[in-house]
Amino acid sequence: MGDINQKEMLEEIKDASPLEISRAEQKLLQEDEIDEDKLRDFCSIHLKAVEEEVEEMKDRLEKGHPIHTLISEHEEITEMLDELDDVIDSLKDGELTAKKKDKLNHIAEHLVESENHHEREEEALFPRMEKKGITGPTRIMKMDHEDMWPKKKKLLELSEELEKNEEEILELAEYLSFNLRDHIFKENNILYPSALDELENWDEIREDADEIGYCCFTPGEKRTEKGGS
Repeated sequence: MGDINQKEMLEEIKDASPLEISRAEQKLLQEDEIDEDKLRDFCSIHLKAVEEEVEEMKDRLEKGHPIHTLISEHEEITEMLDELDDVIDSLKDGELTAKKKDKLNHIAEHLVESENHHEREEEALFPRMEKKGITGPTRIMKMDHEDMWPKKKKLLELSEELEKNEEEILELAEYLSFNLRDHIFKENNILYPSALDELENWDEIREDADEIGYCCFTPGEKRTEKGGS
């Protein structure tokens, strides 16, 4: 497959559903017509053509539904990223106060904690989607998880001695802020709608998620001792 022409691709997929585009991604992978890096580019183009109303989707679900919980956690993570952007600006301006240093460490701790969110996706949600033949999107999300996990841990480690690591912290923080937002957008607008369209056994998924546990920042109705404080 040659270079992706964004204008032509947008025209081709503008009326397609998230599931149809997800299946197209999987077909490209199966036929070896696109490598994983180009598939990521395709996903980014996909995002421009998909304008799901995430809040409406969430509002249609009862509290405690696995997708409702995952979206709620995304909202919490997005707020953390907004705070991280504030720290980034202070780093660039050379105006990092003691309070913002503490905030950076707090954010880094919670980003590491968010791996519990990814664990629930990979163990409770993705296998059931893959049984339905939706393997392209889950593969991309796993790639994102694997890419960002060591960077989150590194940010936490470096934040303990911020003054010695400002340049590397700035690079990591900017990378995580951009790529986590992109990842969240893909899951909210592509992965979750596809799951809701195809899956029915949500009680079983919820039981598996409950067994894994939740994040310390998970909304109160689903927070458990297994998921943190």
